[in-house]
Amino acid sequence: MPRPCYSVFHTVLIYVLMIVGILVIALFTFFYGVVLQDYRMTEMFLASISLVVAAIPEELSATMTTTPAIGVQRMAYTW
Repeated sequence: MPRPCYSVFHTVLIYVLMIVGILVIALFTFFYGVVLQDYRMTEMFLASISLVVAAIPEELSATMTTTPAIGVQRMAYTW
């Protein structure tokens, strides 16, 4: 089955909406735990960050692989 052809705008919009949705869920979890369940803010902050990282494992690993590679290329270029 052929993949749908998205424009650049649609691709960026999809990623932005995905990130916004993940952040909304994390903020909701944080405030729910702090306000309604009386957890400490530090505990809920760590839980919210854990949810964000768990929600996008593929993008996080790609980012953590690409960023040092770009840095190494820049360092090699300056010599």
